[in-house]
Amino acid sequence: MATIISGKGVYIWKPERIGTPSEVANELVRSKTDFVAIKIHDGNYIFPHLEPYIKEIRDKGIRVIAWGYVYLKWDALAEANAAVNAIKQYKPEAYLIDAEAEAKGQFAPALVFARTLRAGVGKLPLGLNSYWKPSYHPLLPWYQLRQVCDFDAPQVYWRGSRPTEKLMASKEEYARLAPRLPFSLPAGDMFCEGGLKPTPEQVQEFLAACRRDPEIQGTVMWSMDQKIVVPELWAVYSQFDWHADIDTIETLPAEPLYTATVTPWNGLKVRRSPNGEVLKALRQGERVSVYAVEDGWACTAPDRSQWMYAAYLQPVSNISEPLYVAVVIPAEGLNVRRTPGGDKITALCKGERVDVYSIENGWACITPDRSRWVYAAYLKQI
Repeated sequence: MATIISGKGVYIWKPERIGTPSEVANELVRSKTDFVAIKIHDGNYIFPHLEPYIKEIRDKGIRVIAWGYVYLKWDALAEANAAVNAIKQYKPEAYLIDAEAEAKGQFAPALVFARTLRAGVGKLPLGLNSYWKPSYHPLLPWYQLRQVCDFDAPQVYWRGSRPTEKLMASKEEYARLAPRLPFSLPAGDMFCEGGLKPTPEQVQEFLAACRRDPEIQGTVMWSMDQKIVVPELWAVYSQFDWHADIDTIETLPAEPLYTATVTPWNGLKVRRSPNGEVLKALRQGERVSVYAVEDGWACTAPDRSQWMYAAYLQPVSNISEPLYVAVVIPAEGLNVRRTPGGDKITALCKGERVDVYSIENGWACITPDRSRWVYAAYLKQI
């Protein structure tokens, strides 16, 4: 059997929207990424100008596999030839077939695609990268596509609920398919769509579950393109070390130890690690949640991605006075959540005023009891 990719990976769809080749590669190094799955074609269209990104990523010691979206319903042969030509052009170490709604019922075209692809790429490892639960999608040409594959790479997108349970359910269903393939590279949920996204705890749970499973060699998370949209999820992904002793992998604390305010008149730097790289600075009076204090440094993010010098933070036992008053900016209003990125409670209208009691990791607390939160970028201080 062909060697299958392993470790912690992430999808890349449109790298030019993420940054320059060097910026993308450097961020992948910082996030402890072992490999990327980069999109090289969509149907019969080959994505151009990926060479600088692939070279920069590989120069950093990060492996590159590829994926392509297939439709099958119009010209499966042309799609297969595009996949083959893109693979020859970019030379990935493996290729994922992303077949979804358009491919349903396309049994004969799927066979044409699969056989043409395999003939064109030789022994390159191939995986099917489709729905997490095959029984929900009986019209997908599972057998026709998987007969040329070396492994399964299902999209286990739990959409905010029961990540480990869904991972195990997916594994059980794929084990019943013919041919039987290694369930070695499940894809994980790390994105926001229609306002729905997982919590940081769920991302951590999924990564840890994959790491603990002896059959699973790696996981690929969707996606690096969304790291600005869901910075709290990207932070959890970045801090997770696939190669650490599994017994040392920590779960995220549910609640901070206490809340504190920045005391220096000139503000206080936030660092990636104790005395490490400076990420940003907070102003005097800004409030933070403290999750741990180690050797004089306060951890101010549950994923241990932000640290501040503890001596310059003043614990507060009761938040009674707001930092400032703000108004809601978006015309469509703004969702109010129980916790940062958590369950929606209600919504505010454009122009509605709120008291802001603290700003933590991009979220504004608008009640003194910390029971209501909104996304701070959509507020304007008045």
